[in-house]
Amino acid sequence: MGEMRFLVPDKEHLPANSLQWAFLDGIDGVPWRSRFRWEENELIVELDVEESGCFHLPWNVIDKGPLTLQTASLVQRATPYLLPVELARGNVNRLRNFVAEWQLAGYPLPPQVTEYMKQATRLFIQPQRNNPTSRSRHKNPTKQSSTAPMVFNFLPSSLRNEVSRNV
Repeated sequence: MGEMRFLVPDKEHLPANSLQWAFLDGIDGVPWRSRFRWEENELIVELDVEESGCFHLPWNVIDKGPLTLQTASLVQRATPYLLPVELARGNVNRLRNFVAEWQLAGYPLPPQVTEYMKQATRLFIQPQRNNPTSRSRHKNPTKQSSTAPMVFNFLPSSLRNEVSRNV
């Protein structure tokens, strides 16, 4: 049996019934049977599979209300993920994939779409460029004032280099 853990610093971002609608799925998009439990501000998801997957759940978005957001594909591990960061990363990932698919298909994209993608990526990595040692100072990710350095540190070095060249 597998398990994923998520730190949720502000539970008020979760609608009251959000776990009734939450699920994880694999690359095929088929939801997995999951059980959820809380340990203080940590959401623990128990799974019948031991694979990487995307976590989907409703999240209260400012000026929009509850929207179902998803993470990028996450590996199961003992260290908890910071849920707001993973949901943001998932949305940037979806945007980047969308832009890449449209470009490969030869569809024209308005310049503001690619600019928006670059700005979204920049929000994650810019503070890291200015302070490459920030990871060592932030042992507890919920205490960080900016999530960008932490997100950048979780990227593989090849992707960090690619993103840095393209923004």
